[in-house]
Amino acid sequence: MFPRTSTFSLIMLLLSTSTSALQTKARDFNERELIVGGTKVTDTSKYPYLAELHTGIVHFCYATLVAPNVLLTAAHCMDDMTDETFAKIGSEKFYIQSKVVHPNFKLKAHMVGGKNGPIPEYDYMLLVLDRNSTAPIVVLEDGIDWNDKATIIGKGIHSFDGNPVFSLHEAEIDIISKADDIKSTCSSYGGAFHTNHMICAASPGKDSCSGDSGGPLLQNGKQIGVVSYGFGCAKFEYPGVYARVSYAHSWITSELKAIKDAGKSFYGEYVSSVPRQNTWLPRLCTLVACLSFAFQSVI
Repeated sequence: MFPRTSTFSLIMLLLSTSTSALQTKARDFNERELIVGGTKVTDTSKYPYLAELHTGIVHFCYATLVAPNVLLTAAHCMDDMTDETFAKIGSEKFYIQSKVVHPNFKLKAHMVGGKNGPIPEYDYMLLVLDRNSTAPIVVLEDGIDWNDKATIIGKGIHSFDGNPVFSLHEAEIDIISKADDIKSTCSSYGGAFHTNHMICAASPGKDSCSGDSGGPLLQNGKQIGVVSYGFGCAKFEYPGVYARVSYAHSWITSELKAIKDAGKSFYGEYVSSVPRQNTWLPRLCTLVACLSFAFQSVI
């Protein structure tokens, strides 16, 4: 039931911990890498607006380009951000100048699946880049076709117990929640799931997973959600949960206008509606996956 970030800042700790223990904890706390049950994206230009967030050699979240110099991602990703955090969009590299967090964002403790942990609510954040990108922006959809399928993207594994791969993968999944109805498997999250600003979606054997946080949930090429959290990966009774773009559409539009109007004077400022919140959750990966991702992410 935990945020789907992926951090490797504890490499030295991992080196001193047994692999079997790490695998057990990783599985329990939803820390496997990354899209489950996807297929390789052969056209590398298919999702040009997708950004990877890194701190040093560490990939921890995804984001999407929603303006020439602004990314949309999950607010809980700020827990892994430092002054050295940068974004990669295709071959371009950008540093983060400032961030704007949704004013209602919070991490709230909930008991799900017999485990207690922080659930992100109103999980939206905008990141202002140090310059404009040449990539096209993603279209944000101010609505959802509840009866249509959706697409998730990330660098994934072919099954929950598989090994990570380092090419972009995509998976088509079903939207399980409906506009005002949680009489579905979404109800397994209890009070942690809110219909007004969340979507739950998955298909048998297909789901977003750890490391996919902040990435897009797409429908007909437009973004309808932001990868937020889940309990395990590709578990039928616990589908992935996404921050609903339509809920925050007016807020995003307003903030993008404010950023544009502020121009260069906005750069260098720290703009956040809430203070930074730390989480006690261990964000561990298996030793092999951790070291592999570290070396693969070197710029």
